[in-house]
Amino acid sequence: MLIFGVIMVTIIVLFHPILTNQRDTIVTSTFKEIASDACYYINLGVKVEDYEHEPLNNLVGNVKCNFLGISVDSTTGEIRVTLKFEVNGNAQDFASGIIEYIKRRITEIRGFTITDKGEIFYRDSKITIEILT
Repeated sequence: MLIFGVIMVTIIVLFHPILTNQRDTIVTSTFKEIASDACYYINLGVKVEDYEHEPLNNLVGNVKCNFLGISVDSTTGEIRVTLKFEVNGNAQDFASGIIEYIKRRITEIRGFTITDKGEIFYRDSKITIEILT
């Protein structure tokens, strides 16, 4: 029993950092793809009348954007995602449109959920989003 306990503790200690890195990688790639898609849609200049793109439609023709990068910090247990954009136009409308678009897209991806309060989670980790322009 003691040997089994030692083996289990060793497995937990060794695999926890690997699982945390995998979580951060999934979050990073997901948010990077969604942010890039949002800029592509806005810059394309053609509106699509559907639920997913509706938050971006008021930006089409009024804003030009370039996705510059992403950083993910999970040192506090909560995942903080910072998305950096270069925006030519109203930055406040842009930020709120991007966040709403992310929330609509993220629910399609396995492992991500949104609470009734609008909070985003990946599995059991809360995600906060910051948009920098």
